[in-house]
Amino acid sequence: ANKRFSLPPQTVKVLDGLSAPVKAVAFFLPQEPGRDKLKDVLDLYARASGKFTYEFVDPDRDPFRAKEMKVTQNGEVVLLCGDKQEKVSLAEEEKLTNALIRVTDATRPKIYLVQGHGELVPDRKEQASAGILKEELEKQGASVDKLTLIQDKDVTADAGLVLILGPAKDFFPAELEALSRY
Repeated sequence: ANKRFSLPPQTVKVLDGLSAPVKAVAFFLPQEPGRDKLKDVLDLYARASGKFTYEFVDPDRDPFRAKEMKVTQNGEVVLLCGDKQEKVSLAEEEKLTNALIRVTDATRPKIYLVQGHGELVPDRKEQASAGILKEELEKQGASVDKLTLIQDKDVTADAGLVLILGPAKDFFPAELEALSRY
């Protein structure tokens, strides 16, 4: 009734679309709080896709493996797909699915935030909405970077999207041309 034993449709879609095997390695002490809840979630993932497996590792008994995967604290989960890996702290379904998308996606969309005209900047505390936007885009698997057209002269070829968040000053003609070319 409370959907505790089912996955959201978005997660099921991601698991259905796995083209390569993915293994989750969860670093938990045997009696650590949250371990059983995570095991339930990982069981659901494994049942939803034959390409998803998992194991629990006790970091006290196997410190070399934890060091090899750059695990620094109990409760971290490392997702492995080929030679790629993604680490998740505080493993919850949403974070696991986002990490699963990142570890299996060969190409992460590149999003640029134009800067230099008084636009909203994710790094400023007084502009929290831009920070939230950046965080959400990264959760969805995108790579977010800054773009200063007056310096860079052109939008790079890897740009999947260019965002201009509330400029306070006009663009120079060369910048407008660069955006038009993009």
